[in-house]
Amino acid sequence: MRHPKLFARMNSREVVESEAERLRRITPSIGPVTILLPAEAANLIGVRPALLSRWRASEQGPAYFKMGGFVRYDLDTVLEFIRMRRLLLDLMH
Repeated sequence: MRHPKLFARMNSREVVESEAERLRRITPSIGPVTILLPAEAANLIGVRPALLSRWRASEQGPAYFKMGGFVRYDLDTVLEFIRMRRLLLDLMH
């Protein structure tokens, strides 16, 4: 049985790729790293920001880093998390 919080609504691949390209164009970067706010990462994954926060507290979800004390995500890390989550779902079915 799927856990509803772990396997929350997922965006389609097309939506994720389209949103990723949009974020690459408009989001600040440091070298190869495209920086996302928690709300942007949550939207891309298809969960609410509060769930992403709970995942951080329980050491689940995509890896994050802090800049000036604020939580940030790398776009490529979030995309890899989405890919791995899809793979896990496929394996469970």
